[in-house]
Amino acid sequence: MLQQHLDHVADAVERACRQSHGERVSTMVDSVVHAFVDAKMGRADVSMALYAVATGREETALVKKGGKRAQVALASMLATASDAHFDDLPLISFLVFSAMGGVMRATLEGGAPPRVVRPLRKQLALLCRGFLMSVAAQA
Repeated sequence: MLQQHLDHVADAVERACRQSHGERVSTMVDSVVHAFVDAKMGRADVSMALYAVATGREETALVKKGGKRAQVALASMLATASDAHFDDLPLISFLVFSAMGGVMRATLEGGAPPRVVRPLRKQLALLCRGFLMSVAAQA
């Protein structure tokens, strides 16, 4: 079940990234954040349960593999941004993905009700967009 869920999240992020190639950073971030949050919240119960059990060596390797897929997709997408250039895409994509994952985990573990998801998408997008624009060299 862990592998299936991680693949679902990574697939959603990869799809959003592919569809956003060549867009402005703000459009890219909105697309990726919405895809990520929707994938995690589509089965919030599964996401929560998997956070609790993904602590062994094998599970950790699966989580890293899924995260790496998302980070590669993010880096590939950001390389095509129409309004910015990024010098260290591996690090930047790692930080963006880590921020999204950390916020989602804290939200789910904190027992946030579904009504929190809409503003969460907006605030998470603002967080990621602000970071990206602060480290970008304007095109």
